[in-house]
Amino acid sequence: MLLPITALAFWLSYQAKWGDFWIQRFSLSVINWVGIGVSLGWMGILILICHRGCRSWIGNALAAVGRMALTNYLLQSLLCTYIFYGYGLGLYGSVERTGQMAVVVSVWIVQLILSPLWMKHFRFGPAEWAWRSLSYGRVQSMRVETA
Repeated sequence: MLLPITALAFWLSYQAKWGDFWIQRFSLSVINWVGIGVSLGWMGILILICHRGCRSWIGNALAAVGRMALTNYLLQSLLCTYIFYGYGLGLYGSVERTGQMAVVVSVWIVQLILSPLWMKHFRFGPAEWAWRSLSYGRVQSMRVETA
């Protein structure tokens, strides 16, 4: 029920070519408030999937991304500022909505590929390692110990 309401609000904004102030205001309000329920629904779906066992590749990839949350946040910030700001590709303001969605999906794919590869060899992401080392006041062991 919530997804069609969100889709309708998105469609209204799209029809107004993202320019009508009042339609945009209304649509964003609907999307923000309905988004809470949609987010809870997605979390419920993930919990049900993981309750049955997250031993699939996507479950393992999501777990690795979660264990490297700070590193991935910094990585996506670096990637997107490189794509959109002047010191990189300078595409700010010139990428349409579908292109923006492609950027989001591309960043997700990069993180879903790199995070499990990193976690195969290391206990933490680089930013998590630095944070832990600073918090504990001593350098933390980073390598995964093999038996």
